[in-house]
Amino acid sequence: EMKRSGTSRERSDFLLMKLYNITAPHDMPYALGKTKVYFRAGALERLESIRLEYFSSRAIVIQTWARLIMAGKRYEEMRFACIAIQARGRAYLEAKAFRKKQRAAVILQCAVRCLFAVWELEWRRENRAVTVIQSQWRMINHRRYYIETKHSAYIIQRCYRTKRNQVILREKLAELLENARMENRLA
Repeated sequence: EMKRSGTSRERSDFLLMKLYNITAPHDMPYALGKTKVYFRAGALERLESIRLEYFSSRAIVIQTWARLIMAGKRYEEMRFACIAIQARGRAYLEAKAFRKKQRAAVILQCAVRCLFAVWELEWRRENRAVTVIQSQWRMINHRRYYIETKHSAYIIQRCYRTKRNQVILREKLAELLENARMENRLA
């Protein structure tokens, strides 16, 4: 445990003893002055090597974390790329299956329409005589209606002309009678 109390010399001595793992004060590779620390030959290099080991161990930890973060980012990128590839693959397979189903549906619809067209053709062939008879019957009925209408028009026209001629004949007869009376009076 580090001493928190005492002079700065005592604290420095405590720290150096901990760094060098010294238990007996006579084996010390340093000497403490009032404001400075004096090291024996090789003692400062040992402190530098401890410092370098500490920094290198911390650098290794930092590098480990940096590599971990970079690997995590790369993993996420690869994961998203893999998901995108899988999604595109599934979309391609689904589109292919849809096109296959669509082609099958079109073929089925074509076959059903063809079957219905064949049935319609057979029905029309079987019922052609009926259709011809029906069309002839309709034609005869329309022709009969036309002839009856035409005959009725003739009758109406004849009646009208007769009536008109009767009026004209009466007027002429009345005029002739008037002329005959006038001649009888004069004669």
